[in-house]
Amino acid sequence: KYELFAVNISIGGLYDRLENFEESMDYNFLALNTYNESKGTKEEEKIEKGVVTLYNNIGNIYHYFVKNSTHFFKLRRKRWVKSY
Repeated sequence: KYELFAVNISIGGLYDRLENFEESMDYNFLALNTYNESKGTKEEEKIEKGVVTLYNNIGNIYHYFVKNSTHFFKLRRKRWVKSY
């Protein structure tokens, strides 16, 4: 699970650099799902070290869109809410 978590964060970061924020959020939330699924397992501790990066990535994208567009959130909200 750690490898899947790390790959999703990396891909999310690449899409962020390419300014494809929707894809970036999709991959970041896939990583979040992986983290949530790892709770109570031996890999949880390894994954927790990357959670700071994950939340930072999500926060940066939210910050960008709150300043620039609320339309983005209306389109994607239902999909992201399922991640929790």
